[in-house]
Amino acid sequence: MRTTYTVHTGVMPLLDHLASLNFDSIMHPDIAFAGVDLQEVQGKLTPEKSLWTGPSSTFHLWNGPEATRKAVRQVFEVFGRTGLVLSQCVSSHSIMPWESTAAMIDEWKKLR
Repeated sequence: MRTTYTVHTGVMPLLDHLASLNFDSIMHPDIAFAGVDLQEVQGKLTPEKSLWTGPSSTFHLWNGPEATRKAVRQVFEVFGRTGLVLSQCVSSHSIMPWESTAAMIDEWKKLR
């Protein structure tokens, strides 16, 4: 059985602790919050754990398709394809532009 741990904000001070947990994956670290260093997240958590991450619902999805596409490309650039489950952080909401979620899916199809 696989296990995952969900963390949304405040991921940077927890990296060493998250790395030490016996979980298979970490879900939803938001890539856009101030102070988040994706290279450091990648270095501490992968390849031992998979990551469920992608565009931020707070920062990217609200700002439309181009911001969302850029975030998808950034996630693939930093984390690669192995061990990555592309997922919006934390979710798409009905009040957000649907075009942003569609752009996330479209960009994923291009890069997978």
